[in-house]
Amino acid sequence: MNILKKFKTDFVFWGILCILYFKYIPSWVSEWTNFDSFYSFFPFLIIFAFQFFKIKAEKFSQTKIQPTNWGLSVVLIALMAYFIGVKADIALLSGLSLPLLLSGTMLFLYGKKFFMLILPIIILFSLSIPFLPVFRLTVPLQIFLAQLATKALNLMDINAYNLGSSIYINKYLVTIEAGCTGVKSLSSLLIVSFMLFYFKNISRSKKVFLIFFVFLISFIGNLTRILLIDFYIIYNGLKDAAAFHYNIGLIIFTVSLIIILILNEFVEDDQVATSQ
Repeated sequence: MNILKKFKTDFVFWGILCILYFKYIPSWVSEWTNFDSFYSFFPFLIIFAFQFFKIKAEKFSQTKIQPTNWGLSVVLIALMAYFIGVKADIALLSGLSLPLLLSGTMLFLYGKKFFMLILPIIILFSLSIPFLPVFRLTVPLQIFLAQLATKALNLMDINAYNLGSSIYINKYLVTIEAGCTGVKSLSSLLIVSFMLFYFKNISRSKKVFLIFFVFLISFIGNLTRILLIDFYIIYNGLKDAAAFHYNIGLIIFTVSLIIILILNEFVEDDQVATSQ
């Protein structure tokens, strides 16, 4: 029995699993379609998945199905986490149960080889599920960026000091909020970069370096945005500062993406065999 026939046979089983998470779909779709959301990269994931299965079609058809019984243990653990999360109203726990459930089901029905083949899709889909408390993890980065921005302003003889994530410039107060840390643009840039570099004929080490480079671009871009917003407030006050904040963020994101696209055109290694 090949992979496609196996999928058809197990369709009912997959349907039952989907019913468990059906009530979450409206809120997830809302996050996926919100441009200002950390999870707005989901449309990119759809494109990537389509290309992934298209390129890997032959490999999927040649992959031997070898179900592993211990995958059922992972499924049971995932179901336990789901029901505890629902009963205790812990969204993080019930959300984490989905990638665990997907992994266990893949192992139980199709085996380790098939699971490893489809692992990139599972990882990216797991990141797209709106349950991670992203903005609760950004406080150290908010404070760090506020400190860097303050030091940069002081080097330019601008009187500024920071308390936590707040920067005081003369009579104005600029607060480095969670969104200013770049968690939104960073996620999108990383996912787009992964899509671009994943199918490239380059070594894994170079791919890791490129992802790190994207992270660095995003960090520098967001620090630049903070400084530009500070300059705007110094010379123009708070009038239309929110609009400037949004527009400059969009411009910096676009510039960063263009840099990545240009870089993508010069990283092909003819001598390195595609290993994905």
